[in-house]
Amino acid sequence: MIRQLFSTVLLLTVCCQVGLTQPPRSSDGDGSVRVSGELKMWHKVVLDLSGPYAHEKDDAPNPFTDIRMTVTFTHAGGKQITVPGYFAADGNAANTSADAGTVWRALFAPDEAGEWTYEISMVQGEDAALDANAPSKPLLPFDGKRGKFQITDSDKQGRDLRAHGRLDYVRKHYLQFAGSKKYFLKVGADAPETLLAYADFDNTIAGNAKKAPLKTWSAHEQDWKDGDPTWQNGKGKGLIGAVNYLSGKGCNAFSFLTYNAGGDGDNVWPFVSRNDKLHYDCSKLDQWGTVFEHGTHKGMHLHFKMQETEIDDNRIGTGGKTGNVPESLDGGALGRERKLYCRELIARFGHNLALNWNLGEENTQSTDELQAMIDYIVQTDPYDHPVVIHTFPNQQDKVYKPLLGEQSKLTGTSLQNSNLESTHAQTIKWVDASAKTGKPWVVAFDESGSAAHGQCPDLGYQGFDGHDASGKMIYTQDKVRKQTLWGTLMGGGAGCEYYFGYKFDQNDLLCEDWRSRDQSWDYCRIAIGFFHDHEIPFWEMKNADALVGNPDHGTSVYCFAKQDQVYLVYLPNGGESKLDLSDATGSFTVAWFNPRDGGDLQEGSLTAVDGGGTVSLGMPPQDADQDWLVVLKKKEQSRISQRPLNWQRVSTSGKPHARHEAGFIECDGKMYLLGGRRIQPVDIFDPKTQTWTQGKTPPIEVHHFQPVVWNHRIYLAGAMTGRYPREKAIDRILIYDPRIDEWSWGPEIPADRRRGGSGVVLDGDSLYMACGIQNGHWDGWVTWLDRLDLKTGTWERLPDAPRARDHFQSVLIDNKIYAAGGRKTSGVSKQIFDLTIAEVDMYDLDAGTWSTLPVQSNLPTPRAGCFAFRMGDELLIAGGESMQPTAHDQIEAFDTKTGSWRVMSVFSQGRHGTGIGQYEDMLYTAAGATSQGGRLELDSTEVLILPSK
Repeated sequence: MIRQLFSTVLLLTVCCQVGLTQPPRSSDGDGSVRVSGELKMWHKVVLDLSGPYAHEKDDAPNPFTDIRMTVTFTHAGGKQITVPGYFAADGNAANTSADAGTVWRALFAPDEAGEWTYEISMVQGEDAALDANAPSKPLLPFDGKRGKFQITDSDKQGRDLRAHGRLDYVRKHYLQFAGSKKYFLKVGADAPETLLAYADFDNTIAGNAKKAPLKTWSAHEQDWKDGDPTWQNGKGKGLIGAVNYLSGKGCNAFSFLTYNAGGDGDNVWPFVSRNDKLHYDCSKLDQWGTVFEHGTHKGMHLHFKMQETEIDDNRIGTGGKTGNVPESLDGGALGRERKLYCRELIARFGHNLALNWNLGEENTQSTDELQAMIDYIVQTDPYDHPVVIHTFPNQQDKVYKPLLGEQSKLTGTSLQNSNLESTHAQTIKWVDASAKTGKPWVVAFDESGSAAHGQCPDLGYQGFDGHDASGKMIYTQDKVRKQTLWGTLMGGGAGCEYYFGYKFDQNDLLCEDWRSRDQSWDYCRIAIGFFHDHEIPFWEMKNADALVGNPDHGTSVYCFAKQDQVYLVYLPNGGESKLDLSDATGSFTVAWFNPRDGGDLQEGSLTAVDGGGTVSLGMPPQDADQDWLVVLKKKEQSRISQRPLNWQRVSTSGKPHARHEAGFIECDGKMYLLGGRRIQPVDIFDPKTQTWTQGKTPPIEVHHFQPVVWNHRIYLAGAMTGRYPREKAIDRILIYDPRIDEWSWGPEIPADRRRGGSGVVLDGDSLYMACGIQNGHWDGWVTWLDRLDLKTGTWERLPDAPRARDHFQSVLIDNKIYAAGGRKTSGVSKQIFDLTIAEVDMYDLDAGTWSTLPVQSNLPTPRAGCFAFRMGDELLIAGGESMQPTAHDQIEAFDTKTGSWRVMSVFSQGRHGTGIGQYEDMLYTAAGATSQGGRLELDSTEVLILPSK
């Protein structure tokens, strides 16, 4: 009894003591929702819910594993983005160090202007945040909260990534900004890997202070500027200043480990304590977020290295021997710890515009473990950021090959080697290997050079003379420039980051001064500046070392080319070289670029060469023993007469409805604007009175069609309905009769031939429907040609076109159907605007055969969403959209007799997704959209008065 009483008293005492160390529980929030931030495209929009009270260390429920907050954002156009939310303590933890509160947050980066709505899902259940199928129940009154807000266009410029949009993987070897459509070349710092081991971050502890002490980044406090962010009364200036410095040098990337407990540094983890992997430190992570967002504003790509080799699994070392690694997340498997880790990083930092998730430095997980982690990241990340992996040089075949192509959702590699000289060849190996699968990887070189040395400091920095700490002579920044920087770029690599080794004072663990590589950053800026300043289409180029006699990709000379258009020849040691132009035609200019000092292109001993054989490139302007880049560009032989006529805005009585993906056509002396996104009435324009009136509304939403007129009625065939990106093909022809202002349904389209975005022409009583796409903007483009007998309503299948295309229009001239413009829309591969088509295909009605016109008859400006019109013997291709952010304004005319193109006229405002109609000697157009993808719809009318013959 005494023993039992003592135990009871002890238990009560312990419970009371524990209770005294915990703050009192507060009430739950009131369920109110606040949306804040700059409500602009590509900016961070913060949605805060006043929700259930929680503490970081709670277990029942655990706010990180057992409560799942997700917010579905829906644009007025139908697009939906579902964002994971997270527990944010008091909502200001970066400044208050709060570890408890009622704020639950979702961070959203909208990619379209206009009205967005939100709907919050909040459920509770064991591991509900980790598994959507886990048993759970709604948390009321928080679950189901709804609201809306308006987003306007971004007002940012320059390096700020909010001027360019999200950096996307587009199934090419280079990432592309979703807003500006510019392609990205990366240069920056891969070191220190312990960047986040910063003394100004809350609860940041050095596991081995002698080996890897915490950083102050004091050398960069001078680079902090008024107006830059800090936290807690001025903390953070050193690291914020470091980001400023690197950005100011022209670099655009830095990397960091987000978890290294048990690794080399043992001083970075996102948890409340080193070994508690299921509770996260809200204030520390908010402070990390401040640095990351500042990087986004400064034009920086964020390289998240999610783990390192010592702790990525339970295998010890590179040999794969199984052991006990307590710091590893689930021993390498996709379990509770790893799922939560991925979800928290994505929820808190995924809104940043340019980043990749690197599965780990020198990764040794199994293929199955990697596949599971990749799939979970892709499933959780609403923004589809690139996923890459880094591993040991001698492990690359083992790790990378099983992940190539459609075997995985991996989008690229983060390469490492053991010597600078292999950088170029190694880059080419994985660029080519991925290209052969049909799914090109983005190949970056992020750790070039030996583990000991990596990228050395600049000569002269703190007395560095080219020798390491042991006195061994290694190399200087010049060799790194030649082999790492230009070796990567000339191999088709997407860029590089510099690793700092461990033999220098400013090394991979200890660096706090990025000025230690100041001149190297200059070389990086010069390199990527060359590609942008001189409009080099690097995303269309590939390595061509064989053309300079280097088929084995040694280090003597490199070639990077767009066949028959642009050739770059890099000479690491200067001198003279030859280039095989046997497969090229015409003349090429020859100029020289100085990769050491930058500047304008310079003339060497030769200024031009001709294709058709092997040519000498001459000698550089000076310093013949230094590295040079030879630049050859094809001399333009214009096929277009540049004397365009100008369209003019028409002052009309009334206006049409702003719309795009619509039809615009003349019928019996009036112009009719029909269909488009949303259900809207017919707009009718009378060119005699310059007046707009309205007709009836169609029975369904109808868009992406080319209208034709038969027997005074307007036929809409090969059309779509529904919301982007998986619109449905309409199963019948829709007919509008202007005489009685009535809509009706026409013949049914065979079930296995339905598609939208087709080219449609009329010949007598026959309607011809060419090509198109079956599944909206997602996939399913086809080569089909069908004929409909309008009198009998019967269909006939005709020979397939030479190539698939959609988002185009056709014309009939001299009994020949011309298919020009368009693209192969592929939302499934994130190539909505990329795959435009230059070739012109022609179907001869008399012969019943297709042919492709000679290459010199290619459409000069490939684009889609353009509208076609016949004027005499000429085919007009007007407006359209492509990779540029704004709609095209030119109308190019193809003479079917001579096979030549000219610029016939230019709209006063670029537009796509409408048409042209003719009345007497005047051409009219109206509506459409003036930006890529459909934003900024127009309600204007333009006219072109044709010159008298």
